[in-house]
Amino acid sequence: MDRKNRLISSLALFNITGKDAEELVDFLDFIDAPDDLIYLGAVLENITAALELPLIRDIAPHTKLVQQAIKYRSSAYFLLEKLQLHRDKIKFFRPMETNVKKAMQGYLSKHPIYVLLFMNSDKNQQFYNALQQLLLFLPALIELQTTKNPDVFLKEYEKLQMCEIFREFSTESPITDWYGYIRGEKYNSLSKIIGLLQQLSLRLERLAYKNKARLLSRLNTLIQIFQLGLGIEKKRHNVKSRRGGSTPHKSPEIDGFTALTGAMLVKLTLPDIHDDEDLIYALWESPSEPVDYEAIYSGEEEQEQEVGDVYIFQTSQPLESYVQAFHGKRVSTAILNRITRQNNYLPLSLQMLSPHEHQLILDAIINEHVSISTDTLIKQLILLTMLYTASPFERAREVLFATRFDDNDTPVQIGYEYSTHSWVIPALNLNYKTTGDFSEAQKPANLLRLPATKLCRFKFEKLAKLKPPSQTQEKPCNKINILSVDFSKYIADIGSGTLTKGRISNYLLVTGCAVFGQATAALLFNREPPGSMARSYYTSLHTSLLQQRYKILLDVLAASVERKVSTASHAECDGWIGARYRPEMDQITAAITAIKYDLSRLQTTLTEPGKWIDFHNLYVTYQVFCQSLLTGMRPITTPLVQREQLVVSAGVFIRKEKAREDEFNTRHIPLCKTVLELISAYERHLMIIKSRLLRTNIKPASLPTLFYIEANGKTQRFQPLLYQRVLNHYINLPPNLNRRLLRNYLEEQSVSHEIIDVALGHANIGEQYWGAHSTLSMRDIRTQLVPHMTLFARLLGIKTIAGLFA
Repeated sequence: MDRKNRLISSLALFNITGKDAEELVDFLDFIDAPDDLIYLGAVLENITAALELPLIRDIAPHTKLVQQAIKYRSSAYFLLEKLQLHRDKIKFFRPMETNVKKAMQGYLSKHPIYVLLFMNSDKNQQFYNALQQLLLFLPALIELQTTKNPDVFLKEYEKLQMCEIFREFSTESPITDWYGYIRGEKYNSLSKIIGLLQQLSLRLERLAYKNKARLLSRLNTLIQIFQLGLGIEKKRHNVKSRRGGSTPHKSPEIDGFTALTGAMLVKLTLPDIHDDEDLIYALWESPSEPVDYEAIYSGEEEQEQEVGDVYIFQTSQPLESYVQAFHGKRVSTAILNRITRQNNYLPLSLQMLSPHEHQLILDAIINEHVSISTDTLIKQLILLTMLYTASPFERAREVLFATRFDDNDTPVQIGYEYSTHSWVIPALNLNYKTTGDFSEAQKPANLLRLPATKLCRFKFEKLAKLKPPSQTQEKPCNKINILSVDFSKYIADIGSGTLTKGRISNYLLVTGCAVFGQATAALLFNREPPGSMARSYYTSLHTSLLQQRYKILLDVLAASVERKVSTASHAECDGWIGARYRPEMDQITAAITAIKYDLSRLQTTLTEPGKWIDFHNLYVTYQVFCQSLLTGMRPITTPLVQREQLVVSAGVFIRKEKAREDEFNTRHIPLCKTVLELISAYERHLMIIKSRLLRTNIKPASLPTLFYIEANGKTQRFQPLLYQRVLNHYINLPPNLNRRLLRNYLEEQSVSHEIIDVALGHANIGEQYWGAHSTLSMRDIRTQLVPHMTLFARLLGIKTIAGLFA
C-alpha cells in the first residue's frame, strides 16, 4: 500500500472517504503528516492559528502561495471539525505528555516539519504560530530564490536540523525566557524574524550558562537556513572525493581499553569476514552525542544509551586481552547483515561440532593405557581446555595450574585447581562499564570454579607427575613450545580432518547461548558471545547458580554422545559475577517497607501546612519505584504506565524508548494485577492533586503526567536526579537498579532467556520479536511472565497505597 492509500485509510477513521479524502492527501503532504496521523488534532489547532495570522510580507506578494494558504486553512478547519466528532480516538488529540521528544518518539527524523507544527510555547504562543506559518512556506520561498540564484537552495537534512534546533531551544531556559521577553513584538516578515534571532544571539553572548557555545552555533545555523528565503547563500563545507582509493594504514597500538571510547576506533581495520577460524564477532555500539547525562546519573550504563556509531570486534581473544590487538571499524551495511545472519543462525553446525565429531575428540583423548609424549599430553590438555571452558586456542595455550588459586585476586588467565579439581575462570570484566562504587552493594567474586570432568582430572593428574603443582601458578605450555600450526595439524588427524580450532572452542559457548542465553554464557566462560551487550551489563548471577548451569551443559554434551558425565563436587565459591553492582531482594524489600511506613505516617498529618506536598512527592517516588520494578522501565522522563499505552486484550502495554525507529527499543511489557492497581491509584491521586493546584491558579492542562511539588507550591517536572534525591533516603543505589534486579530475578527463576530479552528490550541486531516468522506472541509471553511477576511483587512487599483524598 502506497502513502496515498495509507493516508486515505487513516482518514476513513473519521468517516472521510472518496473525493473528500483524496483532496486532503495534498494538504497532509504539505504539513508533512505521518501515515497514522498521530496527534493530528493538536497539529491542526496550531496550523489554523498560524494561518489566521496575517501572512508575512514575503508570502503576500505571491498569489499562488496566498491561494495555497487559503485553501489549506479551509482544509485544516474541515479536518478539525471532523475530528471533534471522534473525541474517543485519543491518539489524534494532544496527549498529557508535554515533552516533545517523548511524545513524538519515532517521528522526529521522518516528519520534522510535522513535529514543529505540534509544538507549543507557554511563554509566547503567537511567536510559535508565526514561526509555524513561516516554516510551512519556507521551502517555497527558497525555491523562488533558487530560480534567481542556483547557489541558494535548501538541503533535505536542513529541515531536520530546524526541527532539532527548535526542539532543543524549547528546553533551554535562556531561550524560552527570551520568548516571553519579545511578547507583543510584530512578526510580520522573514527579515523581522531573522532580526529578532540575531538579537537573541547578542543576548546569549552576554550571558554565562551551560552549553553556551553549542546554542550559539545552533542559532547561527538556524539564521543561515532562514536567510536562504531572502536569497542569501548558506556557507556549507565542501567535501572532496578521495582519489586513487584509500591508503592502507596500520592499526595503532592501544594500551588498555580506555582508548576504545574515542575517535581512535575510526582508524582501525576491519577483520576479514571470510576468516578460516570460524570466528565469532561481537558489536559495540557507541552512544550518540550528546550523551544523556540524566540517564547516566540514574544508573544506566553507557551501552544503554541511544546508539551512534557501531563497531565490530573479533572475539578470538578473551575480552580483557584482545583489545590490544583487536580489529574494528565503523560497520558497513554488509557487515551488519553478516552479524544479523550470525545472530539468527548461531546454533547451526557452521559454529558447532556435530555429535560424531565430539565423539571422535573424546576417543582420541581417552588412551589411558597408551604411552604418549609430553608434547601430545599438552596438546590434549589444550584441546580439553578449549572444549570444556569455551576457550579460543590462544587462551587455552596460556592455561595455568596450581594447587590453589587465591579468592582475593582475579587470575590473569584461565586455570586448573588441583585441590578442588576445578577449572578456574577469571570473573568477566565488562571493560566498557561506567565506574562506580556503592557502599550498600556486595562486592563481586574475583573468580569462578567450574567442576572438571573425570577425563580432565585424569589428564591433569598425568601432568602433575611430570610437573608437580604448587601454590605458584604455572603454565604447562606457551607460545614457543606449542605453535598454532602444530595444534592445527594435531586436530586435523582426528577423524576426517573437518575439525577447526574455532568450532571446538565455540561448541560449549554456543550451546550455553542456546540453553541459558548470552549473559549466562558470558559469565560462565569469561567470553562475550555476539549479541546485545546490555544483557551482560544488567545480569549478575551467584557463582553457585553458574556452577549448576555448567553441570547441566555438561549433561547436554554427554547426552549427545550417549555417555555419562562424571564431575567433581562443586567447590564452595561465594559471591556473584556480572554487572557493575547487584541489588539484592532484601535491600529493595527494606526500602519499600520504609517508604510505605513514611507514607502512612504522612497520611495522619495531612492537615498540617505543607504535609500534603511531602506526601505527594513521596507518593510519586513510591509509584515510580514500584512500577519500574514490575515493568523494567527506565526511571527517566515519564516512567509510569499510561492508559493509552495499554493493550487490554493481551494484558500488555507498549512503550517505545530512546527515540529510535528500529524495533529494539519498542517494549511489549506484560502487566500483572498489581501494576494495574497502582495505575488506578495514581490516576485518582493525580485528579485530587490537580484540583488542589487549581486553587493556586495552576491550570491542570499545563501539568505533565508526573511531577514533584516544591515547598513554595511550584511544580517541577519529574527528573531522574530529583527522583534519586528522594530515593537515596531509603536505598543508596542508582535508580536504574530495577532493571538489574528484575533481570537477575527472572534468570534465577529459570525463565526463558528469549522471554527475558523481550521484557527488558534487549534484542540482538537482526532479531524481530514480532516479525512475520516469529513464534512469540504477546499472550504466550504474558502467560509465562505474569506468575513470576506476581510472586515478585509479593516477595518485595509491593502493595497499592491510596493517594490523597478530596
